[in-house]
Amino acid sequence: MNFLKRLFSTHSEFVGDFIETGDELFDLAASNTVVAAELELFEARARDVTDATVLENAATRSANALSGYGISVRPKAFLETVNRR
Repeated sequence: MNFLKRLFSTHSEFVGDFIETGDELFDLAASNTVVAAELELFEARARDVTDATVLENAATRSANALSGYGISVRPKAFLETVNRR
């Protein structure tokens, strides 16, 4: 039973650093196509948004999408990229 539990366990311990700022996110996007694609998606979503809550939800969604690839980005890093390009 323990073998199956370990085999199908999806919990993993975080061992890296979070991307905290928009500048760090831009730097990472320059060298990582997954991050660049998610940043582009976020920018497209954010382009027409005027509600702060909707924008924060989009940033959280993008941060969560990258976490699926093992890339840890704080939502505020996405928020800092709005209107910077």
